[in-house]
Amino acid sequence: MQLPFFEQRTEKGINFQQHPLPKGEYEDCQFFQCNFEGLDLSGFRFTNCLFKDCNLSLTQVHQTAFRSVCFDSCKLLGVHFEDTNPFGLEFQFLNCQLNNSSFIGISLVDSRFERCLLHQVDFTESDLRKIHFANCDFEGAHLEHCQLQETDFRSSFNYKLDPSQNKLKKTRFSQDGVKGLLTQFDLLISD
Repeated sequence: MQLPFFEQRTEKGINFQQHPLPKGEYEDCQFFQCNFEGLDLSGFRFTNCLFKDCNLSLTQVHQTAFRSVCFDSCKLLGVHFEDTNPFGLEFQFLNCQLNNSSFIGISLVDSRFERCLLHQVDFTESDLRKIHFANCDFEGAHLEHCQLQETDFRSSFNYKLDPSQNKLKKTRFSQDGVKGLLTQFDLLISD
């Protein structure tokens, strides 16, 4: 069954809990200050779309396609991104709150994270190669069995990862951030 196609659509200030967004394929669309909280977006397709100042917390995204999608200043709490359609998956997260979300086992190679709150986010077994995490807060995030080759953590903070449990090569850390690599050894490091 072919989904309805919507192109160059702009939505502003809509509460989609009250006025449901039609299930379909959205290309070159923009959503400003919209509320998607708790909605089922399963099977939707978003290509070259912008979500700005939106709340997508607890949305269901089973087989949802996100291709070249930018989330700017959005709230995406508790979203299970590992349920999305992996074909062409590409995100940009700018100034977003992603706390308690998960990206378990997916490839985020072409994605971007800038100034994001990643508290308790689960990246277990994810492919995070070549990502520049710019000024992101990883408080309580799970980074286990990840591919982190050429990943840049230099401006980010509060990450803790075990180098023996992740693939690291040319991974970049700041001097302060190196402490996050040693926590499993229970060492006392002074400044």
